[in-house]
Amino acid sequence: MRALVILTAFCAGGATMWAFGRQMPKAPSPASAATQWLEGDEYLVLDQPYQAGSGWQYAYVAKMVRPASAATQNQAEFVGVSGGRRGRHIWSSSFHKPRPATAGDMRLGQVAFALDSYTDAEGAYRGPRARDEIEEAAWFVGTLDDVSARYRNEAMLSGYKVRPEGLLVPE
Repeated sequence: MRALVILTAFCAGGATMWAFGRQMPKAPSPASAATQWLEGDEYLVLDQPYQAGSGWQYAYVAKMVRPASAATQNQAEFVGVSGGRRGRHIWSSSFHKPRPATAGDMRLGQVAFALDSYTDAEGAYRGPRARDEIEEAAWFVGTLDDVSARYRNEAMLSGYKVRPEGLLVPE
């Protein structure tokens, strides 16, 4: 009888699985899953510009249908995809194409986005696990105000406990 041997090697990009001497594909991290579920024409849109350190505010996933221009007073037109804005037209000059937060982004004062409504067993906001989670919930934008527990995989975003791998930051 043969035993299945699976080895896990930890590297900067996460865990890599090896079985029978062959590398198996990694499951995406929650942060890469978040951007994986966002489509190319989708942005995180705010009702008004966010100023670092000013608490938090909601952000919504929306598809851009008209880019900002001088004719639209530098506002782009979007159609909402998530968080109660689904199907609604939104005009905004405050929109972001997010990317997953990196270790270098985990610093005091960094603006970041977290998915609202989904927390883990310890009450920390986590990243999305499927496209429907992105469509059902809003996001919130805030400022990293405590990163001292990063070693425990925790940070504080405008006073709320978050998992760093679930954060997105503006490009």
